[in-house]
Amino acid sequence: MSTDLTIRRIRDRDEVAAGYTHVIEPAFPPAELVGADEYLRLFREGVMDVWHAEAAGETVGCAVIMHVDGHRHRLLGYLAVAATAQSGGVGGRLLARVIAEHRDVVDHLYAEIENPDRVPEEEKADAERRHRFYRRYDTRVLDVDYLTPGAPGEPSLTILDLCVIPTDPDRGEPVVVRMAELLEVLVALRERAGEGFDDRWAAMVAGAIRAGDGHEAGIRHL
Repeated sequence: MSTDLTIRRIRDRDEVAAGYTHVIEPAFPPAELVGADEYLRLFREGVMDVWHAEAAGETVGCAVIMHVDGHRHRLLGYLAVAATAQSGGVGGRLLARVIAEHRDVVDHLYAEIENPDRVPEEEKADAERRHRFYRRYDTRVLDVDYLTPGAPGEPSLTILDLCVIPTDPDRGEPVVVRMAELLEVLVALRERAGEGFDDRWAAMVAGAIRAGDGHEAGIRHL
């Protein structure tokens, strides 16, 4: 991939839609995607901010940050690179830009990352590759039994770890995560995205919230 890469925040609906169609949708299985209409609705309502990486006039990478009004937390909802631009440093430059954009906004970004020990054998190599990528950004794993809602009628998924990516690794302060507040944000995001919850996921959320604002999650390096 040429070093002539432009990264910018996207504010035009048609550009957002094109990024979804050409980059986001091909990069994720259906179970991990919101539909195209929902994607545009979340953008329109300000639930997510979108950055594109562009080369030679084409969108080759997309990053999506999700948030909820009234909360400081930010979730890296999607990070994807077009198949034609893989292994060219696009993903790293895109993530580095998004991290820098949030350095004065939040102490860390949250991300849901596949655990190589929990995915099917045929997906393990890809999951390990993603782990190596995120380690370069000092990513930490929250030591909690994390579940994400499954598709309608399906059980919650257990293959993802909930992680944090520091926005300023040189800050020198310990990463502290108050689970009650974080989970409230995740619930609100999923409700606005029209996603449901099964009993196991609801119980996980309720238990963390009952622990109160003083509850802090253990953290380990990815």
